[in-house]
Amino acid sequence: MDPILEIYKYAYGYPETEAVLFRDISMVIEPGECHCITGSTGVGKSTLLMAIQGVLPRGNETGSIRICGNGSRQASGLVLQNPDTQILTKSIGAEVAFGLENMNVAAKEMMPKVLKALQEAGLEFPIDRDSKKLSMGQKYRLILSSLLVMQPRLLMVDEPSGQLDAEGLASLKLILKRLKSSGMGLLISEHRPQLFSDVVDVFWKFDGKGLLHRVENVPVTAANDFRGKKEQGKKDAVVSAKDLSVGDETGSVWSDVWSDVSFKVYPGEMVAVCGKNGSGKTTLMRCLTGAVTPQSGEIGIFGETPVPKNLRGRVGCLFQDPSRQLFEDIVFREVAFQVRRSGNRQWKETADAALNRCGIKHLEAVSPHKLSYGQQHLVAMAMVIAGEPEILLLDDPFTGLDPEISEKIFRLLDWLREQNNTAVIVTTHHPEDGLLYDRRLVIREGSIFEE
Repeated sequence: MDPILEIYKYAYGYPETEAVLFRDISMVIEPGECHCITGSTGVGKSTLLMAIQGVLPRGNETGSIRICGNGSRQASGLVLQNPDTQILTKSIGAEVAFGLENMNVAAKEMMPKVLKALQEAGLEFPIDRDSKKLSMGQKYRLILSSLLVMQPRLLMVDEPSGQLDAEGLASLKLILKRLKSSGMGLLISEHRPQLFSDVVDVFWKFDGKGLLHRVENVPVTAANDFRGKKEQGKKDAVVSAKDLSVGDETGSVWSDVWSDVSFKVYPGEMVAVCGKNGSGKTTLMRCLTGAVTPQSGEIGIFGETPVPKNLRGRVGCLFQDPSRQLFEDIVFREVAFQVRRSGNRQWKETADAALNRCGIKHLEAVSPHKLSYGQQHLVAMAMVIAGEPEILLLDDPFTGLDPEISEKIFRLLDWLREQNNTAVIVTTHHPEDGLLYDRRLVIREGSIFEE
């Protein structure tokens, strides 16, 4: 039986650049094997997966990639870090059925396949559920469903722990084990490879110089152990919620996401909002910016009902999908845009400082749209901190970042609250990340509890 994947001395560089991102990549995945690639943020893990899938622009390319012995990419499927870039249809049922339609599967055979694929991925919603109303983690599961239903010979998943909560990861591992036993080949790109030690057969690691090395032992990324807690004195709250209820409108019916929530956040505090995929973390952040109107209750930012235009310059927001915040042609202009518009005469120095603090000064002349998902997060982070806001709202800011950079960003956030008394609210679906926040607000069973 032919190998599922054969890569021989493969090298790739993006168009209009002389340098190659990686070189001399050789790998063989046999039927029923699972391989895992790890390495630091921006080293080329996602790019290699896209090269295998055949979706990269034609660039400086040498070597060969063969799938199932013939080089065809039709036998493979790839779940990218950012699922928004892969969703094509409005409803989840249509998304999963899309591939089947292109395979000319009879209509009467589609529905059982679609329902089974959604159930396996933990998406037990009506098939007409609007895909845009899913959380980022749920969208990741949706793309997984849409690929599994087509039964590819090679399945690739990019940074699953960045988008999936603990329950989602456990479900994914069960799926991967079943796929292995069926003879499918699996390739995972992951910053925390130890999470998949019971599934993976072979581990690989990029060395930062464009070379991929096979490693004998499970690469273990150390848990963050930074302790930066700051004792708070009595101050006026900059964020407050009282008996707050927010719902999700499905058709003409409202269902609660969470209800009767009350909490306060004070200057200089760092607060984590934890919860499973789809629990309402992003909805809470949008509520704080005034983008979502609560069904009932009161919410105050600086003592007033939040109105987006009134928060400009005082509240900085980093969303889950950083590409939606990026619009300039080079990184430096992106980071400097808001500072320059504010009238700051030292905008160049301020932008430079933000780039240095986020460790991306070397990317200042690069287009942000050509960066990895994790690097785009760093650019968006530099952009929001450059404005020195009084409140920072960060929606899953560590997604796509390796543990070393995650801890560096946490230290940066701690510096901001120490220097500027900035209040920081961070959402995460990994409460075990080892970072010590002042408080944790946990969304569970339709309510929010303080732990």
